[in-house]
Amino acid sequence: MKPTKKQTRRFWEWCGVEPEIQGWATTRVDCNKIGVADGEYFIPATTKHGREEIYPDLDLNNLFQWAVPKVNEKHRIEIMTGKKGCSVYIYKYGEDFSIAKSVAEPLPLELPLFRAIKKLIEEEI
Repeated sequence: MKPTKKQTRRFWEWCGVEPEIQGWATTRVDCNKIGVADGEYFIPATTKHGREEIYPDLDLNNLFQWAVPKVNEKHRIEIMTGKKGCSVYIYKYGEDFSIAKSVAEPLPLELPLFRAIKKLIEEEI
């Protein structure tokens, strides 16, 4: 099951990722903010005057760039794969029991890794 927008937003905010904002400038105020004449102009994703927050995709590249280093500050991740899928365990350094896990999930690894880290985030709050 794919995560909701709210879950995704909370996850990336915990990782320290700022969203890209994009949309259309349709009012005089919006156009003045970005320094263009009146009318409809597309606002690039790098501005803060748009309409929609865009977070990174939940793929392995982004997870290992943003989420895994954040987890590794205080925890270690153990990933086991097999014929039936994969399991992800997160341990606090110096302890032998997992504090968050996602067990026997089908491959690919993105969703099990996301779910285990999401459980860690929920434990911290």
